This record gives sequence, structure tokens and C-alpha cells, in this order.
Amino acid sequence: TPDHKQVKDAAMGADQWINWKQISIDKLPRPVIVMETSPDAIPLHSFLFPETFTLVLGNEEYGCSDTLLSQADFMITIPLRGKKNSLN
Repeated sequence: TPDHKQVKDAAMGADQWINWKQISIDKLPRPVIVMETSPDAIPLHSFLFPETFTLVLGNEEYGCSDTLLSQADFMITIPLRGKKNSLN
């Protein structure tokens, strides 16, 4: 959440201008699409996005939680080249 020390440090003050609320995944528009670096994920360029959906991006280091992944309708990925599994 934005009140977490690491989030506050990374936001460098921008967290003061962001409205947010924590809600259950059950209340989000379906389908829920998670973006993950997984060999089981559908490549982004092969996925046909529906008109409405919820897109979830995981934590930079740890990705999405196993709980969230089990509740997602689709998992997509941005294909990466090279040895590192990172967009950086």
C-alpha cells in the first residue's frame, strides 16, 4: 500500500497525488489479466484484449502472488530476449 516505507521512498512524494483504495479481486471487472514473466503466459502480441478488463502488474522483484495468479482469468507476458528475465 502507499503507506509502506519502501513505496513512499520509491514514489519520492508522488504518492501524495494518487487516490487509491484496496478492494477484493472479486469486485474488479472481469476478465482479470495478469502480466507475468512465465513460460505458461500468452505472449502479449498474440493476446486479443476484450473491451473491458482488469490488468494486474506484479511487483518488480516478486511478480504476482500465487493467490492472485490462481484467481486470474488470463496470464500474458512481454516476450524478452537475453539472459535476464527483466524489462529493465
